[in-house]
Amino acid sequence: DRIRIDEFKKADEEYKGFFKRTKWLLVMNPLRLKEDGKMRLSQLLNINMPLNTAYTLGEQLKQRWECVTVAQFNKALDNWCEMAYESNLKHLMDFADMLKVHRSGLWSYCLYPINTAILEANNRKVGLIRRKACGFHDLKYFILKIFQADNPLPLPLPVP
Repeated sequence: DRIRIDEFKKADEEYKGFFKRTKWLLVMNPLRLKEDGKMRLSQLLNINMPLNTAYTLGEQLKQRWECVTVAQFNKALDNWCEMAYESNLKHLMDFADMLKVHRSGLWSYCLYPINTAILEANNRKVGLIRRKACGFHDLKYFILKIFQADNPLPLPLPVP
């Protein structure tokens, strides 16, 4: 988005109208755009080369998450960063530097595509169970209640 804002500031008055209300066109999935949105996006990308470069590199970066090995991901990330440096767009080069710094976390996501949403939801569920009961004196019973909330079983539960 910084590239879009910078290009808007640099644009002549006659072209500034093309940049208005385009943020969502650039970040939205192109398959979900309506016909008028697709037309406006293509006009915007044809008018402004730096924005076109950033958009194209952004779409290519999305494909990098499909790598299944660390070596494959490292090669794909290095290729993408090289293209970002060749674009000579400051914000893309800074972003490429940041990706290189966080490389190990990124490839771990490629190997294990788990985001924290599932973990956060489970933690919230456990906290809710604990709060409803005002605490548990027995750890086994607490664990059984967690399993019951995760996978509702018919009562009575067998106690080990």
